[in-house]
Amino acid sequence: AAPATIDDGDGLWHNSDVTISLSASDIGAAGVAGTWWRIDGAAWQALTGPITVAATSDHLGDGAHTIDYYSVDNLANQELVQTCAANIDTQAPTPVAPDPASGKSGARITLQYQINDPTPGSPTAVTTIRIATKAGKVVKILKLGSRSVNKPLTCRFRCLLPRGDYTFSVFATDAAGNAQTAAASNSLT
Repeated sequence: AAPATIDDGDGLWHNSDVTISLSASDIGAAGVAGTWWRIDGAAWQALTGPITVAATSDHLGDGAHTIDYYSVDNLANQELVQTCAANIDTQAPTPVAPDPASGKSGARITLQYQINDPTPGSPTAVTTIRIATKAGKVVKILKLGSRSVNKPLTCRFRCLLPRGDYTFSVFATDAAGNAQTAAASNSLT
């Protein structure tokens, strides 16, 4: 029987280096001769320790990386190739609120927004919209949860606010934990 190798990768998005350890075992008495790995289809190399996928300051390490690996025992039984993911996103999303919104109290109002996140990067961002008076007092918070990035989105809510002028602001934190540097805002009447 071929040996079996497991990884400790979590498949989540990270904004720093991702280190993955591989552990091989052989159910037979032959023992494991070695483990080989590669990243994103590059050349195979012998495993000598944990695998680190670097998050670089120039963002060239960003993206979804695939690590392939397999082990061989001392009788040349080779395991089928296994895979795990190392996902890195080091750039913050940028919310956009392109259009003002208006409506009547008691009616549904639609807020238009978009979360731009440089690619390659995480495909989603946790989004919150805060509605505030012109004086800056927050009067409503809409927790939208995880939303897709890089496409136009809308949020509809039943408006129970008094007549007046407000500002809505869009905040986002991508799946790797990068928060926007500035919220996007527009008017709500």
